[in-house]
Amino acid sequence: EGATRCKLVSANMRNVVVTLHTSSEVKLMPVEATLGCHELAVESPIKQFGEASAYDQYGFSILTLSGGYSGTSFAVENTSADKMLELTMDCDGSTNTRSHTGDLKRTVTVPPGEVELIHHLSPDEPHNPWGWTYALSFLQKAAEA
Repeated sequence: EGATRCKLVSANMRNVVVTLHTSSEVKLMPVEATLGCHELAVESPIKQFGEASAYDQYGFSILTLSGGYSGTSFAVENTSADKMLELTMDCDGSTNTRSHTGDLKRTVTVPPGEVELIHHLSPDEPHNPWGWTYALSFLQKAAEA
């Protein structure tokens, strides 16, 4: 009937506080985080809510999800059924912008049918104007069997 607070701490994650309001018995257990779960959690919102710019003739789409003035995320979806995609997004011409990767130029390799996060962009100095621009280059190659 009262609130129960549990502090969860993982060696590689941020501290969080979980607050439960329930009349049922609840048991919290540690669960090992996997890279696949993390990737799914990061890519799913971009794929579900982002705007797609399709490059159908080349077998990929750039997915863009903006959070107002606070940031923009980019992912690439390899729509090819049989080709690997190596794509570089170069945002070096952007103004007052940083990437979660620490570098405004990033290359990702994407298997057929998969989505890969490229950048989470945000203002480097939050109180100053910012904007992004990008150039794409890519290479397609046969998928390994």
